[in-house]
Amino acid sequence: MKLVDLIARSDESELLSLRYDGFVLEQDLLLGEDAEPVTVRIPTHRIWTCLPTGEESKSSRTCAFRYDRLADLAVQNNRYVPASDFVGVMKEARANRAMAYGTKVGEYGVLSLASARRIVSFLVRADDADEVEVLPLRELPRSTTPMANAMKLSDLIPRTGDAELLGLRYDGIALELDLLLDDDWDEVRVRIPTDRIATRLAPRYPQVCFLLHDRLEGLAVSRGRYVPASGFVGVMKETRSDRTLAYGTKVGEYCGVLSLHAGSKLVSCLIRTDEVEVQLLQEPS
Repeated sequence: MKLVDLIARSDESELLSLRYDGFVLEQDLLLGEDAEPVTVRIPTHRIWTCLPTGEESKSSRTCAFRYDRLADLAVQNNRYVPASDFVGVMKEARANRAMAYGTKVGEYGVLSLASARRIVSFLVRADDADEVEVLPLRELPRSTTPMANAMKLSDLIPRTGDAELLGLRYDGIALELDLLLDDDWDEVRVRIPTDRIATRLAPRYPQVCFLLHDRLEGLAVSRGRYVPASGFVGVMKETRSDRTLAYGTKVGEYCGVLSLHAGSKLVSCLIRTDEVEVQLLQEPS
């Protein structure tokens, strides 16, 4: 389907679920006023989510697609860079244009599924933007989750010093990371409940990485909620560290940002607890 046709039909759509494996984002929708059940599949390596929680009304999942061609974004050496002023940077952050920083001019656009706020945004290659894959929604097989054990982040993080990322999945409810731990070569699946994630993935696995927990100390607060820093330098540091995921949330609602690093951040997510589920996938040989 042409992207312009999808966007035109998407008013009053309802997001049912999403899935992401690090390569392709799938969004299950009741599309438009006709509520046609479809799955939209789009290749991408950078996504940002701020999904409705169970406490929010159905109207928070009523949404439409918006496409941003990144016109008038600042450019240096043929790559997109942040605006030179504080107000400009904040506007780009709210529109999720920050995910395009560092990419070549004309290489990508940003496609968002938005209600009153952007629910999910992702980079789309300009070559893929004309046509998108829209399929009839099929009933997915019910997955059975093998037994997993709760583990404190303080116990897991030290074991990931030179871990390998083997794969990831995100379904709008929990982020799953398949890791090969460096200390005893256990292959494990770490399941992290979250409704906000940001990714900057390279299109390959495995990748050597480690986990880091940021407790949001020093983040500015106004009326009991986290807000951006008051200066340009501070906002840029928070953008690079993915602390922007916490903007607008209540102090104490989340216990921090959990990130997977491989030279730079590959994926970050907001977490409500310092415990995660860890499942052993394969016994070491």
